[in-house]
Amino acid sequence: MKTLIMIVLLVTLLAATPAFAYDWVTNRTNGHRYTIVDGFPWEEAETNAVALGGHLVTINDYEENQWVLTNVVQPATSLPVWIGLHQLPGSPEPAGGWVWSSGEIVTYTNWQQGEPNQYQGLQEDWAEMFSMDTPRGCWNDVNLTMTRTRSGVVEVVPEPSSILVLFGGVAGLFAFRRRR
Repeated sequence: MKTLIMIVLLVTLLAATPAFAYDWVTNRTNGHRYTIVDGFPWEEAETNAVALGGHLVTINDYEENQWVLTNVVQPATSLPVWIGLHQLPGSPEPAGGWVWSSGEIVTYTNWQQGEPNQYQGLQEDWAEMFSMDTPRGCWNDVNLTMTRTRSGVVEVVPEPSSILVLFGGVAGLFAFRRRR
């Protein structure tokens, strides 16, 4: 009997816990988890983020921008980091066609003054967040030949199904113990 209980508990925990070992930080305001992932160019960072069950971060307001900067970016690196904002090919330059890799609608931006700007006429289709450069937390559009950015911020939105599996397993455990 004890073996069956342990198996049910173990399966429940494994189903509700991601199978990767990164330093994750959870934002208590939205319940989303964040970490830093390697990746250059931007597409590699996004691919690595998707492999972890998320996307490069989507930032929806000033408070989230500051939270990500303070709790995820600054403890990890002094270099700029990729965020999920990128410009679709053929979009009006410099400010048209920016989208989040998560598919969410762009409702907030935190561009550094004068950005996005297609600096020196270069195609700058990827967004980075400044970590230690002034002004901290502001965004810059970059061309891959002119950036120091080599990592990105991953955001994972927990699925309700994981919580349901956990509660289902716990409920099953209690029901099993009651029948004894």
